[in-house]
Amino acid sequence: MHEVLSLAAYTYPVVNMLVLAFAAGGFAFLFMRDLRWSMILGIAELAWGSFGSSFSWHLGSFSLSLRMLLFGLSVLFFAYHTARTRRFQPLRSTESMLFIVLALITGWGFIQGIIQGQPLVSVFLDGNAYVFILYFLIWRSVFHASDIPFIGSVLVAAAIGLSIKTLLLFNFFANGYELANLTYLYIWVRDTRIGEITYAGGNVWRIFIQSQLYIGLALLFSLAQAIRIVRLRWVDAALLTLYVAAIIVSLSRSFWIGIVVCTVVLLFAVRRSLVSRTRDFLKVLLKLLGVFAASVVLVLLLVLLPFGGRGVGASLIDRIGAEDPSGMSRIQMLGPLASAIMEHPILGSGFGKEVTYQSSDPRFKNPLNPDGTITTFAFEWGYLDQWLKLGAIAGTLFVAVLIALHVRGWQLVQKKIDDATFVWFFLLGLLFIELVHIVSPYLNHPLGLGYLVFGMVLIEHYSKRVYEKVDH
Repeated sequence: MHEVLSLAAYTYPVVNMLVLAFAAGGFAFLFMRDLRWSMILGIAELAWGSFGSSFSWHLGSFSLSLRMLLFGLSVLFFAYHTARTRRFQPLRSTESMLFIVLALITGWGFIQGIIQGQPLVSVFLDGNAYVFILYFLIWRSVFHASDIPFIGSVLVAAAIGLSIKTLLLFNFFANGYELANLTYLYIWVRDTRIGEITYAGGNVWRIFIQSQLYIGLALLFSLAQAIRIVRLRWVDAALLTLYVAAIIVSLSRSFWIGIVVCTVVLLFAVRRSLVSRTRDFLKVLLKLLGVFAASVVLVLLLVLLPFGGRGVGASLIDRIGAEDPSGMSRIQMLGPLASAIMEHPILGSGFGKEVTYQSSDPRFKNPLNPDGTITTFAFEWGYLDQWLKLGAIAGTLFVAVLIALHVRGWQLVQKKIDDATFVWFFLLGLLFIELVHIVSPYLNHPLGLGYLVFGMVLIEHYSKRVYEKVDH
């Protein structure tokens, strides 16, 4: 339903206004009754919405997206409820201190961008993602452990929906359905920034949707649960098959590497508990191998049916090889990016800092731009992007926040508090995002920052429970 409305809104702009007006009214009604809907809907939108522009109302040079509307109303009603009840949770916890550090880092990025003379529009567009850390103040005021199962269900539903959407798009483009108007479908996906559809050779297309990050998280959570209880139910095996197939179709090596590394870390962390249940673990391992095989078969069937296909193996080999255009574009970006970092390595150049480089990526190198020259403030190298704009000091503080969360979370896991599994799952997911962020920026984007903020709320909540038990 969401995608049908988004396509209709792209075709008929008046639908955008109607959807956003209806959404604004619905959000306001729900937030007035219970601000917890801000957390639930905020997480759901991040898990599903990629760049958040499925619905967007253009007002001159400003574009109001569904994500911005949801965030703005969340802040507004949080301020209203806080003023009405005259209650505000003091920022005394360790996680609150980490939030303050993130807020200072964000402020520094804006200030330094202005000081260094970056265009104000670029400063705002580049740095506005960090403002989503304000969700910490809102979500911590309404979070309760009883919300976790429902939030988990929302994430699973989003992962299933995204997986199905990914595989359907893959099948459509692999088979070239004449009635589907694939050119218009491609333009809609591109212009609304839902994702990227790239020809990969033969009959294979790369379907990359930014929110597939949450498919990777759902995959890891399902895998971790199966290994933790040394059991894989058939329904979980079916979901894993769907998730793995979607991740394969994304042709994202950063996702692949992140999942493999996290799986190794997971097995190392639980190795002692598996020793006493070796036979059961081997059964689970065989089922997981079957899941992977079924996922590969599913992808092949989507290429071959109903009209047949070719070139699958060659396309995957090309993707892994070093001559991949988008992979080469990352390499070509490195030199100019490193030079720009050295201009202000300690304090950074601020949000909005642009770098010019030449790319061989066919998305940029074309008849209209034959040498592939790009000038942009958005870079694939996540940590280098933050070093460029925030500088070594603020960038190091950001990494320190991540390390502190791992330490705090692992301490809770070691204490074996009730429901510590949720904290363990969060840490595994955070590691996945940190790995992906190396070459695919997420921790400077609402998709990654939203997950980070929710984890801070989660750890703060369980830390309080530990201290309450000690006091009693």
